[in-house]
Amino acid sequence: VSTQSTWGIRLIQAEIVSEQVVFVSKSEEEVDLSSLIKDGNPTYFLIKAEDSWVLVSYVPDTCKVRQRMLYASTADHLRKTLGTTNVTTAIHCTDKAELSAESIRQAIQSKKGGSDVDARTRAEIEKDENRKQVVAEGVSKSYVHSVQIAFSEAATVAIKEMTESKVHAIILALEDDKIGLEAKIEEPIKVEELATKITNKEPRFVIFRFEADREEESTTHNVFVYLCPEGCKVKLRMVYSTTKASVISTASDLGLNLDKKLEYGEVSDLTSEGILNSIYPPEVQDSKKFSKPARPGKGKARVTE
Repeated sequence: VSTQSTWGIRLIQAEIVSEQVVFVSKSEEEVDLSSLIKDGNPTYFLIKAEDSWVLVSYVPDTCKVRQRMLYASTADHLRKTLGTTNVTTAIHCTDKAELSAESIRQAIQSKKGGSDVDARTRAEIEKDENRKQVVAEGVSKSYVHSVQIAFSEAATVAIKEMTESKVHAIILALEDDKIGLEAKIEEPIKVEELATKITNKEPRFVIFRFEADREEESTTHNVFVYLCPEGCKVKLRMVYSTTKASVISTASDLGLNLDKKLEYGEVSDLTSEGILNSIYPPEVQDSKKFSKPARPGKGKARVTE
């Protein structure tokens, strides 16, 4: 994609196939976008508008949650890959009528220069507007990277039990189009032992009660951890990343106050010392020594709160 118009190309269509964005078609003339889509199938359009390009994401409300999450997360990545100076505007459509030439022109005028990729259905948008929730720092507040997702009954019950101190740790995993309960630990458990129960092949959400012993004072904290191993499939990484904010907000809705929210690239990085240092950061010494940076996914957790 280039801002130069020497090609004469005005439209490019692409879709996600086997976790990759693939070329579908192109046109040198203005085309009715609705004539290029297959009912129920999401797709991307790159439209030449004056001296820049516009990314149009068409994701019908009828798409499965997992598919909507994938297109939402990929749209932002696609725009950044092509260059935000080239693709200056992003538009999200859920209805075929929104793809008319007039609707697209109006959307470009109203959103020119910004990005507003949203994978929620209309019902979810209305629900979120009514709730007026504020998502913690480090998680998208504009839903550019977030999709609402339902919880299984078992996962919902487990979180409620945590609020009543009946459960000390839960491991949540994506099951079909819901967040399901993979494991529930009712007795107090050390972080290192909890880590042995978590897979290192797929992302997971983990919530646990952490006893912090510090200076003869013991405090309890509810810790949320998003684990995303480097070796897992790209599609899974994208799907889990777009549901993280929803998991956090749902836990809060169910009455569970999350004191600390962390991210790790490897299960082996999940340690008691690391959690304690995240809650009570060690004092910084005046004399700093240079240390070799850890490779991505290793070392300290990324604190998202």
